[in-house]
Amino acid sequence: MLKYGKSLAKDQNVTKEDFFITAQWLNNHLKDPNSDIVVLDFSYNNSIQNEAAREKLSQTDPSHPFHRIYEQKHVPTALPIYINEVEDKSTFNIKSAEEIKKALENKGISNDTTVIVYSDDQCIAAYIAFIVYWIGIDNIKFLDGGLKGWEDAGYSFESGTNQPTLTGKITFDVPKRPNILLKTPDDLLKAKDDNPELIIASVRNWQEYINQISGYSYMTTSNNKEIAGAVYAKSSFNNDCAYFVNNEFVCESKEAMDSWNQWGITPEKDIVFYCGGGYRAALVYFIAKTLGFKKVKMFQGGSFQWNKYHQKNPSKYPVQVGNPRTKEFRIIN
Repeated sequence: MLKYGKSLAKDQNVTKEDFFITAQWLNNHLKDPNSDIVVLDFSYNNSIQNEAAREKLSQTDPSHPFHRIYEQKHVPTALPIYINEVEDKSTFNIKSAEEIKKALENKGISNDTTVIVYSDDQCIAAYIAFIVYWIGIDNIKFLDGGLKGWEDAGYSFESGTNQPTLTGKITFDVPKRPNILLKTPDDLLKAKDDNPELIIASVRNWQEYINQISGYSYMTTSNNKEIAGAVYAKSSFNNDCAYFVNNEFVCESKEAMDSWNQWGITPEKDIVFYCGGGYRAALVYFIAKTLGFKKVKMFQGGSFQWNKYHQKNPSKYPVQVGNPRTKEFRIIN
């Protein structure tokens, strides 16, 4: 049974450095007519690139949280955001900063807007939050507990579709935080060349890490191995971040932190987190920031893209199999 420490969310004295806020905080600020808040709803359904698959999923079991569609149920004032607004369909990489900037401005987001992101799953919300933060919006927040947290607090939902009420204008050069995002395997190689001490940390679960399972229904263990040199950043129990997320509420985890320390993942070091394609790694990025890690990044291409590159050029993009602390461990290049 997983053990959780104190909540990482705040409901008062919230600053720019606080990424997780409670439903009570959001409800109070939505009542303020002078608040400069934009709420983004990034449902699991909206995170699926294939439109036909998204439509089919929404019709199979509407009571399931992962099948929810925005138009049927969302937090009041929330605007929908879709994966194709932020991610390239051909490469699955995050779009250019200018394209993201335009998408955010279309949501009414400006330099000093407070952006609240939520989803049916905190890892999904984290992906959008990371992109917004990478662009340069300082006041980026997660609704702790996500959609469930709002409901558990006793607040009501809306249906239908909202339109932006603010006029968005981002005037700074984008991205304002270019160094926190490594999109492609070549970006990761360059970062490692620039800093040989860079720690490459996989947030995938242990079975994924040692290549017993791929972790994804559309991949096998043969084409989803770990990046050579990666250490294990204990975060996921399954395809999740369950060591830090209790029923969508984000918490401290002594168990995970003790493990990180044993693998050399400590606050003073330069660390890049990755998973299969960015969702879990994005959430761990914000958790690490909240816990005092200063020099953290995310490799968005993840094991999925690294393995594609490995198949074409194994020596340039080597992979690893097994537990690095056992004799069965091997590098494939």
